Amino acid sequence: MDETIETMNKSILSNNINETLTTVIENVQINHDKISTKAKPRPLSAINEEIREYDQLSRELEKEYRRSMRIVDDDFELARTHWIQLQKSNKQGLTIRGCFLTMLEKYPQVRPIWGFGKRIEGRIDETWKPELVEDFYFRFKSND
Repeated sequence: MDETIETMNKSILSNNINETLTTVIENVQINHDKISTKAKPRPLSAINEEIREYDQLSRELEKEYRRSMRIVDDDFELARTHWIQLQKSNKQGLTIRGCFLTMLEKYPQVRPIWGFGKRIEGRIDETWKPELVEDFYFRFKSND
């Protein structure tokens, strides 16, 4: 009995699929002119002009990219030089500590990342800053 029902279901499904495909094919044949995707031939000079435009645009983009990379390289070198100067004046630790304090203050969602941040999680008042600065793990992480 189950096999008969399954066979009937397959037959009905097959008939529905065949009818749908037949309808689609008929509609495509009837409306072929409306949905045709054939491209109209273009003159060779127009194609060459388009290629020249793309080529010129490509060169301009490449020049702009190279200029931007020089700026990035210059910025990186400037940041590196500044970092070395901070090391020479023993101020790298202060910079890192300031970064940590700013992160923990402005973005409380990052506090749970570090153990010292978990101890101040949920505290809104400013009393946690002096306590945090005295914390051993905070001083260790902030390179003091």
